[in-house]
Formats: sequence, structure tokens, C-alpha cells
Amino acid sequence: MNSNAAPFETEASAFSAWPYLTYLSVFLFIVLLSYQLTPSAMGYGTHEQLGLPPCGFLTITGYPCPSCGLTTSFVHFAHGNLAASLSAQPFGTCLFLVLVILAFFTVWAIIKKIPFSEVMNSEYMEWGQYGMLFLFLMSWGYKIVVMKIL
Repeated sequence: MNSNAAPFETEASAFSAWPYLTYLSVFLFIVLLSYQLTPSAMGYGTHEQLGLPPCGFLTITGYPCPSCGLTTSFVHFAHGNLAASLSAQPFGTCLFLVLVILAFFTVWAIIKKIPFSEVMNSEYMEWGQYGMLFLFLMSWGYKIVVMKIL
């Protein structure tokens, strides 16, 4: 423990920029990679440009998987096409926006020296996870309707 730390401060609550810098690096990688890809006209399958196989869930069941169109949505968003991003996978659009907001928050947290553990253990984080899960499931329903019913 740091000898200059307050008696109540633990290592878990000590500030470290590394988790934030790691997030920013991953975020930047995702944005740059998304910008380099070409979105699939089908609204899904863009991930195959990365050497990944076609969606096994879709191949076996004929129904889209919960993340069907996520990569395509990210690629559209990275290219500035918000409407196509929403059409490909609404959750992808929401997730991309959340990642952008978190990137700005990350810079702010580094400047303010907010311990990463405080952020991860906050009530906002818990509610945010529930909200994202809800959006994820609703977007899956959307993809099923668009790909199988319409």
C-alpha cells in the first residue's frame, strides 16, 4: 500500500490509468477496423471479411442469431451512415454510441483520476447493463421480424 495514501484507501480504490488506456486502445481499434471494412448489402455477414465463418446459428436454424448484423451496423456507423446502421442491427448503433460516450468519459475519468473500481461498481453501471441487455434482446426480435417475416 502507498505510504502517502489515506488510512481508508485500499489498493482496489487507488487510481490507475491502465484500465482506461486499455479501453481507449480497444475502442480505437474497433473504430479503425470498422472503417476499413465494407458493409454487407444483406445487412449481416460483414464479419466474414475478417476471415470468420458464416453465422452457424443462422446456417443451422435459418433464424438470425442475437448479434446478427452487429459488425455490419458498426461498419455503417463508422462510415457515417446512421440509417443503414440502425437498419442492419439497432443494438449495434446503440452499442457504438455507448462506446463513443464511454471514450469521452474515459478521458474525463483519467483527468479526474477516478479509480476504475468506483466506475465498475457504480449503480449506473449496473442499470446500464440491464438497459443494454433489454436493447440487445429487442434488437434480436427486430432482426427475426425483418429477416423471417418481412
